[in-house]
Amino acid sequence: MVSDACPLADAAATAIGNQVKSKKHIRRAIDFGSQIDGVRGLVVIVDDQIGMWGEIEIVPLRGKMG
Repeated sequence: MVSDACPLADAAATAIGNQVKSKKHIRRAIDFGSQIDGVRGLVVIVDDQIGMWGEIEIVPLRGKMG
């Protein structure tokens, strides 16, 4: 969740997360979250699938994994 307002980010993340029960709900959650004023980006991950929208930057992790 990307937002300039922490309370908005928290409330939006809760509302979006409550909609996601399985992988098939990722698109609906992204569509819903992208319509919330003040939300600039979001990521939804379910098992091995990921959905992203907005101001999200993917960067490589450095160091040991696992």
